[in-house]
Order: sequence, then C-alpha cells, then structure tokens
Amino acid sequence: VETSQFLSNSADWYGGAICSEENITAVTCIFKSNIGHEGGALFGGNNALIKNSTVAENEGTRGSGGLQVTNHVKIIDSTFTNNNAKYSSGAMKAECIEIQNSTFNNNGGRDGVIMANENIKVIRSHFMNNNCTYYGALNIKGTSTIINTTFTANNAKTGAAIYGKNLILRVESSQFI
Repeated sequence: VETSQFLSNSADWYGGAICSEENITAVTCIFKSNIGHEGGALFGGNNALIKNSTVAENEGTRGSGGLQVTNHVKIIDSTFTNNNAKYSSGAMKAECIEIQNSTFNNNGGRDGVIMANENIKVIRSHFMNNNCTYYGALNIKGTSTIINTTFTANNAKTGAAIYGKNLILRVESSQFI
C-alpha cells in the first residue's frame, strides 16, 4: 500500500482499516481514526513494514490501538500519535519490533505504548507524553537495544519509560527526561 489514507474505518473484529494474513507494507500512508477489536488501524500479517507514515487517533477495543502484527514489524520515519487501547498496548504489539527515526506522542494503553514479546531495537526515536495504565512507553521481553532515543514525560504505574520482563537490555546515548 502506498500513498493512501485510511480514515474513520471500523471493524467488529480485526484491523479497523486493514486485516491481512500476508506480509504488509505501508509507505507514505495515513491511518487515522480507525477502530478495531484487535489492531485499531492494522492487524495481521506475518511481517509488516511501515515507512514515512502517520498512525493517529486509532483505537483497539481489545488489542493494540495502532498495529497488531503476528511476527516482526519494522517502523521507519513514522509518527504514532493519540492511539489508544483499553486492554493492550496503545501504539503497537508484535513479537519482534524494529523502530528507526520515529516519534510516539500522547498514546495510551493498559499494557504500554509498545509491547514486544521477544525483541525490540529502537534507534533515533522519541517517546513523549504517553500515558499508560500499568506499563510505560516500552513493555518488552527478550534481547532489546535502545540507541540515541529520548523518553520525555511518559507516565505509568510501573516503568514509565521501559518495563522489562526476562530482559537483556542495552541502552546507548539515550535520554530519560
């Protein structure tokens, strides 16, 4: 999918805008004001690439507010703003996640902004003003790397910036403000 807008779509089950069993690539897209049971904007796919895109004001009524992907998701030069999930992560959930040059602002969820069940790598990104019920901006497990990333004014009951379980974490040149 390239240069497309998905606005105000609603699904009773999976993926308010897109539900796919295949790999998903979205380049220069806008996902805004979509609602889905799991994956407010997008659900499914073994792997997903989101590049130069905006994911904003989406809601997951059970699963993640923005994206929920089965295996690996890669986010490049994208913005996630005002996504919300009542029972899961506000912006995204996947097994493995790689994020580069992206911003996560004012997202909310019960289980964090981003939930990675295995590994996460975050490079040159910014997490700010995110408000989560239990876990903070990153709710992660496994081997994780954070490089040149800033966490500013995030709120949660546990680990406002990073909450980890069974975690091997490497942090370099990052700020927690």
